Amino acid sequence: MSLHLVTPNVTFRYRLLAVEQNNPTSALLIDLKPFRVFGILLEIAPAFIVAANWGYIVADRQGQIVLLDHNGQKIGAFQVPAAPTAIATFADSGLMIATWSGNQGVLYKVDLRVLSQKVKEMVG
Repeated sequence: MSLHLVTPNVTFRYRLLAVEQNNPTSALLIDLKPFRVFGILLEIAPAFIVAANWGYIVADRQGQIVLLDHNGQKIGAFQVPAAPTAIATFADSGLMIATWSGNQGVLYKVDLRVLSQKVKEMVG
């Protein structure tokens, strides 16, 4: 099996998240000690994966962002207005998303705690 976007977990030392090369919406959660492999079906084809202390941030080229916990379960999702060119985490709940559209770049700074609270308020 050919894998790409292999990303180590921040909290679990021997855990990786990887995307299958031939099936871009299929990911594998790989535990190295003890060796186990779990398949995960993603709703997007990731272009970027970043590990956080609470799980993973997965982004596609269209600006869809999906948040996964350590076990690969979806815990949130949102859309940015332009195509991401890079993503990075900071602090415990911060996410920076660089985008480029035409001849203009934008750097979005997202506090996932605030985003989560706003979603809770909208849902009720």
